[in-house]
Amino acid sequence: MNLTEFLNQTIWGGLKWQLALEKRLEDPKYLESYGYKVYSQNDEDGIIHEIFERIGVTNKTFIEFGVDKGIECNCHSLLLQGWKGLWIEGRAQAYDQILRRFAPAIRQKKLDVINKYVTVDNINEILRDYGEEEPDILSIDVDGNDWHIWNAINGINPRLVIIEYQGKFPPEIDWKMAYNKDHIWDRSDRSGASLKAMEKLGTQKGYQLVGTNITGANAFFVRSDLTKDLFSLPATAENLYNPTRLNVGIHRNGHLALNYVGQDIEGMVGVFEYYPDWNCLSSFGFWKVEVLDGFRRNIIRELEAKLFIRFMPSAANYIQVHYNVNVPLAMLEGPLTIKFDVGGLVESNFTITEQKGLLTIPIGGVRFEEEIIPVLIRTNKLWVPDLMIHNHDARLQGIAIDKIEYIEDGKEV
Repeated sequence: MNLTEFLNQTIWGGLKWQLALEKRLEDPKYLESYGYKVYSQNDEDGIIHEIFERIGVTNKTFIEFGVDKGIECNCHSLLLQGWKGLWIEGRAQAYDQILRRFAPAIRQKKLDVINKYVTVDNINEILRDYGEEEPDILSIDVDGNDWHIWNAINGINPRLVIIEYQGKFPPEIDWKMAYNKDHIWDRSDRSGASLKAMEKLGTQKGYQLVGTNITGANAFFVRSDLTKDLFSLPATAENLYNPTRLNVGIHRNGHLALNYVGQDIEGMVGVFEYYPDWNCLSSFGFWKVEVLDGFRRNIIRELEAKLFIRFMPSAANYIQVHYNVNVPLAMLEGPLTIKFDVGGLVESNFTITEQKGLLTIPIGGVRFEEEIIPVLIRTNKLWVPDLMIHNHDARLQGIAIDKIEYIEDGKEV
């Protein structure tokens, strides 16, 4: 890079760190050149992969806190590689999103999720209750108290610790924010701890600093008994520091991520959205799930559609389906019929005589072996909303399955 190029761009942290990075990219013991993004915020996925290529894995378990909605975090992609673990997230809204978007992993017991704000006072109790003493990964991202939380942790012995550091401060500065359990990051530099402070803490706890990522966001510490001569030395902030580079802080990879894609549980192919407290999930032949007046609306858009029902109690004698036809029946010019095939074992046919009501499917003594049961739905007609009700909203094209309940002798179970 010539002087003109330097003068025409933003050099985050200064020329010294830019030149140091260029040299490191040519040395395979440094980690920056291995970075890539799958679901991590930046290039952490690739660095994690490279570290375990060198030190190996044991139980493929992780503990990560500060994951937001889980879509963009350090351990999401590991769920697709046979790993399991614990996420801790304090914000209730983000926690609810995790429960919905990662329900398959939760039901498969690949993922546990706890809704708590982590403090120095509760972290060891949380980890003790979880019961994993030697996870492969501990990832700490709380936007402020990271140093204090790691300092407080005892009783577990992770092989790799990933922790955010304050890249504003070069390696000669040993600084950390004062502990404040109610801290919320205000996007200023008064947050976290410098890499030198993290290096010293890691050494005290028996960990070697092995690298930082190119964006200057995360530091990687490997337990000292595992490092051998696998990483660049000296294991100091001076050798491994990267400044915060906001110009490369937004990585892109592939299409927009909305949900966990490892969703093939018990034949649930094509299910696009998960609501763990609801007992029906729509698949092909439906519009995207909506919520109206407290009900989820699984709106049929094809003559044949499929949904999945779950958590059926063994005592149930009937399945009760709440439906809603979106146009007056008189406009349909003939009877509207609907047929349910439940798990290939029970069939029920109905002629719809009311615009909104209940359909009761008797299942008698039939017992289904699986918890998640496919339901094939066939109807004899659909309608085009712009022609029939002068409304161009295609989501009105069909019958809405609003709710499914299980009944035993007239009582909901």
